[in-house]
Amino acid sequence: MIVDLIEIMNRGYDAKPAQEWPLWDTGLPLDRTDCVTASEIGTCARMVKFNKEAMVAGGYRPEVGTKNKSSDGWGFFERGHTMEEWAVQMIHAGLPPVEISGIDLIHTGKNQVSFKDGHQSGTPDGVYVMEDAGAIGILEIKSIDPRTNVKRNIPKMAHKDQVMQNLDLVSQATGLDPIGGDIIYIDASNYKQRYPFHFPWDVEHASRLETRASMIMNAATPADVKPEGLFNGGCQYCDFGAQCSAIVSQQRNEKGIDNALSNASSKLFR
Repeated sequence: MIVDLIEIMNRGYDAKPAQEWPLWDTGLPLDRTDCVTASEIGTCARMVKFNKEAMVAGGYRPEVGTKNKSSDGWGFFERGHTMEEWAVQMIHAGLPPVEISGIDLIHTGKNQVSFKDGHQSGTPDGVYVMEDAGAIGILEIKSIDPRTNVKRNIPKMAHKDQVMQNLDLVSQATGLDPIGGDIIYIDASNYKQRYPFHFPWDVEHASRLETRASMIMNAATPADVKPEGLFNGGCQYCDFGAQCSAIVSQQRNEKGIDNALSNASSKLFR
């Protein structure tokens, strides 16, 4: 008898519980349709707006959590979750007791929570609490392809945006002073290859992200925000290419369209 192990694994994946990100202050589920998350804030503004509309149209319900199907492109997300779980386990195991280090790492793994304020939200991989200083820091874990050109491609600006938005949200919620955030990139084929980066708190950067999130959420339609993926390579990761192409084609024919947008779009959207 031949057993289809892939199909069995797919059924197992479909049976997994949905992932939930309860809000820090209420424990209620985070509604991802009415805010820009920290993982989205550095991506194409039009793609984010399209995604919000698609979630609403698809009947997204925050109370049942977020769940992909086995037919979806979930592989990279699963790799990231597995990497994150391993990394925080190692940090917890190696971090001296808070009585000695003065540092407590909270809100990791199954105890992750989301923070929300206005049009922004974020779910950090961990929060460092500096007990004596009354300050906090942010931890983010990222898995990377072993073929990544680490000297050129990390850290990514979108990941720095993610850290800064999360840091801002956690600081506002807890009343503790933001010190900075750390990203650890880990090679998916060799866990010993790790690349840490530290970003000090930047209030101006955080303020720009707050303005950006409000701009995206207040836009009436995706056509009202810029197709930034045309300029930063984000189009290759977007599921809304056809819809965006129709908007770009229309805007290219309208008087006053930006020349840079016209030139960039002509290379991708014929």
